[in-house]
Amino acid sequence: MANVHSPPHSRHRQHALANFVLLPQVSGNGYYPYSSTDRQYGTQATVDTVVKVARSFFSANRGLKIGIGDLCFQHGAPMPPHVSHRDGKEVDIRPMRTDRLSAPVNIHDAHYDRAATARLVALLLAEPNVHRILFNDQKIAGVMRWAGHDNHLHVKMNR
Repeated sequence: MANVHSPPHSRHRQHALANFVLLPQVSGNGYYPYSSTDRQYGTQATVDTVVKVARSFFSANRGLKIGIGDLCFQHGAPMPPHVSHRDGKEVDIRPMRTDRLSAPVNIHDAHYDRAATARLVALLLAEPNVHRILFNDQKIAGVMRWAGHDNHLHVKMNR
């Protein structure tokens, strides 16, 4: 009996395109995941870039961890509410907080730390794999304004 949820060709295409790896979920990497594990798959290059940046940021900022949210589902399926996040080359990262809590913050909150977020953005942009960063704090160099990006950096990778 045929699968009524997706035609065979689209199932094959999803699996053929999806060679994603899980972002390591262990402590000590300089980040904390804030979305569920099933939403944290990416290309090997994307995962490697995230881990490298997180470790560098952690070392340079006295143990300050970055929050890593959605990347992609393991097989590249649609990820509501996102239109993107299907190719394993995108990652959402929380802006930094002045109180160092592992909690949400947006650019209008009193606990938003622009200076630390700017340091994070600079580290990201120094990575050859980073293509662009969507984020609405226009006082931070190198980010592009995009609707809905007051509370997270949307980082698009090349590979």
